[in-house]
Amino acid sequence: MVDFAIKPADKAIAVIIFGPGLLVTRERSTLAAARLLENYEIPLAVITNGKEAEIMETGSGKIIARGLRAIPSKKEALIKAQDMIFEKVSEDRIEKERRILYVYDVLTERECVEFTCNRG
Repeated sequence: MVDFAIKPADKAIAVIIFGPGLLVTRERSTLAAARLLENYEIPLAVITNGKEAEIMETGSGKIIARGLRAIPSKKEALIKAQDMIFEKVSEDRIEKERRILYVYDVLTERECVEFTCNRG
């Protein structure tokens, strides 16, 4: 469900998910993955289609940067990690995020089978 996790030290600071097409269609599932992958909320969630990228603040869901060049380098990630807060996700929130991620995974698989991956 996650293509990459940026873990410059002992904690993941970002997840990166690739998906073809419009980024907006994958924002919510990317945030859900950032809230479920570890036992804390990973602070940054990145969605990319290989041409564009959106970097979101996981807690608020706000887009804080756009573009592939906005994805932090290792040096930048180490610096940013020093100031990041790693919040625990409540059990209620975890259950909601699991449901959201499940629905998006089903829709993504269906999209692949019917449209994106099945082009001959």
